[in-house]
Amino acid sequence: MKVIDLFFPQSTRCVFCGREDHKYNLCDECLTSLPFINTRTCIKCGGRVLPDEVACKDCSIVKHIIDVNYSILDYDEYVKSKIVNFKQNKQRKIGVAFAYIMKEFFDNLHLDIDVIIPVPIHTNRLKERGFNQSEILASKLGDKVDNHILERIKDTPHQTGLSRKNRRENLNRSFSVVDKSKVKGKNILLVDDIYTTGSTLDECARTLYKCGAKSVQSLCLARGLVYPRYLFKNN
Repeated sequence: MKVIDLFFPQSTRCVFCGREDHKYNLCDECLTSLPFINTRTCIKCGGRVLPDEVACKDCSIVKHIIDVNYSILDYDEYVKSKIVNFKQNKQRKIGVAFAYIMKEFFDNLHLDIDVIIPVPIHTNRLKERGFNQSEILASKLGDKVDNHILERIKDTPHQTGLSRKNRRENLNRSFSVVDKSKVKGKNILLVDDIYTTGSTLDECARTLYKCGAKSVQSLCLARGLVYPRYLFKNN
């Protein structure tokens, strides 16, 4: 190794496979293996829909409080494994790679946003994990990101395996606005890792609207699958 490489590394390694990276700290092969949602999408949740649909079967029957959610990846087993390594195995570099992907996606949306708020986790969860995954995912989105507007005041159990009804009950009054002046009349973008039923984002939106928010949209790294993947192979 050259001395200059020791102090000024000329390349980094892919956070998925360890090979030399090319973009986002991911190699080309690992980047292209990600299941980007590049087919027709639901007008509400941003997940995949069939060619003759405007909304997925979930959003067709559920009235969401969030105005619209934008989704980037399918939450399949591959993405799930990477998010588990990021969150539970505390591999923050994976989160940073995802943050760069979220930045490029966000920049291409050209949204009129006043403030960006990562969905908060409770202080007990923060002590256990050491970081809020949503803050890392939002960290590349610019100076409109504010981690101190919304707080989680209720330490709820994990949502995994709960029905939609139980998720909503579980999350009732879980969030609080710290500074209402930063919310009133503002166009807000929430950032989270996974959209499953939208219950967490809806509860955040409910709290923000009560404090005078003008609009509340959201951006999520991954959308849980509503339809089997094989339906979209030829789309």
